[in-house]
Amino acid sequence: MALHAVPHRFPSPPRRRDRIVVVGGAANTLDILRLATVRSDEVVLIAPRVDSAIRRYVEHFGVDLRQRPVAERDLAGASAALVAAEDEGAAERAVWAARRHGVPVHVSNRPDLSDFTLIDMLERQPSSFAETASAIA
Repeated sequence: MALHAVPHRFPSPPRRRDRIVVVGGAANTLDILRLATVRSDEVVLIAPRVDSAIRRYVEHFGVDLRQRPVAERDLAGASAALVAAEDEGAAERAVWAARRHGVPVHVSNRPDLSDFTLIDMLERQPSSFAETASAIA
């Protein structure tokens, strides 16, 4: 996951009680889930397919897994949307659904579609997590 300069900043880091919606099952989805579960107690993963590593993580950390394509209603009331969809069309649909609901969105490796960087979610929060060139460490 590359660092990108984005003109917008995350308004404020999500609080533990805020719902973060992760969309997609791309190769970096597990890294994004790790970040989301550090930031929030309510994480929803929406992906038509997930691999065994993601499935184990979801079960262990109590992530709400919805194995299906994302629907606009999934983004209503979320504090942030993190999109890691391999399908370009699915990523764009998730972005527009999030924007219709006023939800800030980050799309992996797509700064042109992102409202914030993942590093913005970590600011003002003491943790040992940092974004690297390839993943969240």
